[in-house]
Amino acid sequence: MKLINGGLDIKAGIDWLTTLAVTKEDLDTNPNYFKVPYKNDVTTATRTAMTEIGEETLDCSELVCRYLQKIGWSKKVEWLNTKGLYDHAEKHPEHLQKHESKEYKPKVGDIFLWKRDSGMGHTGVVVAYDESTDSVTTIESISENEYPSIKGDNSGHEGYHFKGVIKWKWTKRMGSHLLENKNICNFYTPNKLNKINHEN
Repeated sequence: MKLINGGLDIKAGIDWLTTLAVTKEDLDTNPNYFKVPYKNDVTTATRTAMTEIGEETLDCSELVCRYLQKIGWSKKVEWLNTKGLYDHAEKHPEHLQKHESKEYKPKVGDIFLWKRDSGMGHTGVVVAYDESTDSVTTIESISENEYPSIKGDNSGHEGYHFKGVIKWKWTKRMGSHLLENKNICNFYTPNKLNKINHEN
């Protein structure tokens, strides 16, 4: 894996994500095993702390913000929930390049982002894409209590109950977890700039 997007260290970010995530094989052995449990953290001191305690539990947007800091997109861990990530991409497409075409094939290091009508949603990082099968492997922090709409998803996780950081192969890029989600879903490419400005 090489550096992409003008010097962002995608490999460092993916390597870090991989240390946190459990896989299908892990859950086949122990369905309740999660290295990093899902928790919606609203405490600034832990949500943005660049310490081990800050990574003990993660929600989806905190995981992505930490990933963005690891690759050099931002100097610090930004406090952005999914609505904040979406709003930032809309206002600053040079920071997070939105791909609205359903023909777009995601690159390693891209993020996906759902947007619900309420403004909130879900997000994760693309760690592999297989063009021959059109399948997408992601690492994301997810709780099916938080996102019940993914139950019964037709992309290949039937029988597994997610409640933390997971590495998962979604068998359909156009499946209901990704581009055909009932919420608006797009892939975004992070781009390196000298200064990240999150003013609204």
